[in-house]
Amino acid sequence: MAMLKTLVLQAALLAACASAWYLPGTGPKDYHDGDNVEVQVNVLTSVTTHLPFDYYSLPFCYPTKKFRGEPENLGEILMGDRIKPSPYEHVNVGEPVDCLVPCGARSLDAAAKKKLTERIKDDYHVNLLLDNLPLAIVNEETGMYSVGVPLGTVENGVAYLYNHLHLTIKYYQLTPDEVRKTLEARRRKLGNKAPPKPTIDLDDDDLPTIIRIIAFVAKPYSVKHDADAPAKTCSHGNFSLQSLPPQKASDDHVVWSYGVSWEETNEAWTTRWDVYLNVQDHEIHWFNIVNSVLIVLILTAIVAFIFLRILRRDINKYNRLDIDPEDLQDETGWKLIHKEVFRAPSHRWLLAAFAGTGAQLYGMALVVIIFACLGFLVPANRGSLLTAMLIFFVFLGWYAGFTSARLLKLWGTPSWKYIFATGTVVPGVGFSVFFLVNLAVSATGSSAAAPFTSIITVATLWLCVLVPLVVLGAASGFKRDTIKVPVTVANIPRHI
Repeated sequence: MAMLKTLVLQAALLAACASAWYLPGTGPKDYHDGDNVEVQVNVLTSVTTHLPFDYYSLPFCYPTKKFRGEPENLGEILMGDRIKPSPYEHVNVGEPVDCLVPCGARSLDAAAKKKLTERIKDDYHVNLLLDNLPLAIVNEETGMYSVGVPLGTVENGVAYLYNHLHLTIKYYQLTPDEVRKTLEARRRKLGNKAPPKPTIDLDDDDLPTIIRIIAFVAKPYSVKHDADAPAKTCSHGNFSLQSLPPQKASDDHVVWSYGVSWEETNEAWTTRWDVYLNVQDHEIHWFNIVNSVLIVLILTAIVAFIFLRILRRDINKYNRLDIDPEDLQDETGWKLIHKEVFRAPSHRWLLAAFAGTGAQLYGMALVVIIFACLGFLVPANRGSLLTAMLIFFVFLGWYAGFTSARLLKLWGTPSWKYIFATGTVVPGVGFSVFFLVNLAVSATGSSAAAPFTSIITVATLWLCVLVPLVVLGAASGFKRDTIKVPVTVANIPRHI
């Protein structure tokens, strides 16, 4: 009892000095008045074709700064994400924009018109990113958010292009106390390093304004700007009240424009992903849940206890050496073939390979779920889920080899040539399917096609990491004692 009290006291003391941190790239980013907020573009997506295309495969405006894609992890590349700078460069904190034309009129040839019309009819959406938040539109009837803005709409068989986006950025302004805590945290992080800005007195009431972005939504419009003087038709800003004709995808020119507005909100930064994940505050009936779980556990324990008693009695009976074969004539069900249950299968190497890979997949799923519950695999960290699944699957090749070796030793065939099947059969089939699908997707010009370097990376992880780990796991499995089965196997197979 005294030891238990000591452990509880130590746990309480450790909890008092506990601290938390954000994963790199997932923490809040602070902005000041006038700061430029970078807007990025991602691929064009569609729920109809499921083939993403590069944003600049259509005649959009290009950014004025150096055009360079963002570095992406393996998961992002395999998922088809291609994040690049956008032409929406004049997005500054606290500075609204009624209407701005990032470039002049873009002329459309026959191929561009056809491509725009096809993309609109296939229900493609434009995906932008701001402060790692995806652009969304709000359903005015339900209030639900959906990621991406439609490229256009089709009415009476005519494709209309949404060439104007009004961006609404919702932000939370930190209170003076929160500003002081933020500045103090920056100082502690810098330590002895010189701060990048002049030191600010934390007791001074004239503290800087710090905001954090909470939501990034847009409302699209189809407006046929004047191709010769787009500033004339872009001066109003409120296109819901403007009686301009819509922009058709079949027109000879298109002028892209956008507006920006800032709205303050009281929502916390930690809840900004809730609208994307459709999280609602429903009441959880914990009492009913616990009651149901307890009933299931009790009934399962009772049934398991009964089955174990019956099986133990039968197994002891069948393992007796002095049993009369005539006593088994009236046996039925599994008792009739009890000496065939643990007989080695005909294609034992293939079953061992499948069982080892199955154990590998189960371990990967378990580890990924644990890391996701701990908050390591969050939506803000793009591609992290697929990357984690791939990495954990590769490194759990040791467990696959160990499982296969134990089964092969049980079946009397501890051969190394069968071990290589564990590391090549299922992963090889998966890689072949991935390679063929990638070729087909690449032929369509979709951005979902993985580049050659990514294919080489996946192949290297498979052949240079997974297969050696399978061999190491098998070496450990072969050193273990043979698994003991509860029922002996007959020398002559029974005809079933």
